[in-house]
Amino acid sequence: MTDIPDEAEFVIDILKGQGKMTTKELEKEIKNLGIACNDAASKFLPGLKSQDYIKGEFKNRTWHWWVDEQTEG
Repeated sequence: MTDIPDEAEFVIDILKGQGKMTTKELEKEIKNLGIACNDAASKFLPGLKSQDYIKGEFKNRTWHWWVDEQTEG
């Protein structure tokens, strides 16, 4: 990957393995990997989206996140 922040790379790796996920699902996966999250994902995911590291859409009253082919590199 190019020079991207660690949290972006971490989230991208999760999304590559899991596919499209909601914010809550991502937070649960982060916690399952032993990293304290405490709803921090909901704060940094929109920033990762605005920088085009990940894709996201608001659907059915929740955010859904994924990695696009162009996002990976």
